[in-house]
Amino acid sequence: MMGPLRVVLWTLVVALAASSARADETARQAVVAEIFRIMRFDKVLEQSLGNMIIDQIRSEYPNLDPRTEADLRKIIDESVEELHPGMILFTGRFMSKHFTEDELKQLLAFHRSDVGRKAIEVMPKMMQEMANWMPQAIDKTIPRLIERIEARLKER
Repeated sequence: MMGPLRVVLWTLVVALAASSARADETARQAVVAEIFRIMRFDKVLEQSLGNMIIDQIRSEYPNLDPRTEADLRKIIDESVEELHPGMILFTGRFMSKHFTEDELKQLLAFHRSDVGRKAIEVMPKMMQEMANWMPQAIDKTIPRLIERIEARLKER
């Protein structure tokens, strides 16, 4: 059984550890927020998702007129904007969980560098091109994948 002084000391140690963890988490979140600001994360998210959706619509409606496309883009942008707070919160928590404060500061320094700024500019374009490439790549891969899986299951 713990005496009253020991209980007070343990309570103090636990409280100090918890406040230290919260301070560490707050510091990491602040660095993540700065990374997001520099990356223009909200705009990158909006542009990337919007372009992928528009590309998919264009593939299904090749004769889509520019006015309808502009109307659809507005609807998509509004919907994606609703995702921003949740995506930023999720991504911020994920980064804080998987990167130390020092690692986050290194990421921040990278994004402030010339190469980092170029990466911020180029990545949305790469994501869009990858989204265009992916369906063809999957179409080529899936038949062989199914064939291999079926062959393996027959061996059982």
